Amino acid sequence: MRVPNSTRPTLLLIDDDRELCDLVSRYLATEGFDSTAVHTGGEGERAALAGGFDLIVLDVMLPDCKGFDVLREIRKSLTTPVLMLTAKGDSFDRILGLELGADDYVQSRSILASSLPVSQPFFADPNGTH
Repeated sequence: MRVPNSTRPTLLLIDDDRELCDLVSRYLATEGFDSTAVHTGGEGERAALAGGFDLIVLDVMLPDCKGFDVLREIRKSLTTPVLMLTAKGDSFDRILGLELGADDYVQSRSILASSLPVSQPFFADPNGTH
């Protein structure tokens, strides 16, 4: 796994859609972000708990478990902001994710248009060092 560069904001992307992960990672790199993509809930949970990320983007539907289960485990030890991704716009899923500790909810088709502007406040450093 890549060790995040401490001078740039770091993002963990947990999504089984490899094409989306690649596209988002390349886009974020041009915007000054370091990113790591993993493709299962188990990999995502391990990477998140290993730490070093400023933001976690977590898909609701993963091949080995639900993103909500990963979120529950992450929230037991971390306060890192989490954006939940979904392919559908189900209000129930959105409410559940927010109640479990997600900081926001984004439809995966709009991630490039929505996630970066939404995520900027999560990267704000009160000391002005980022």
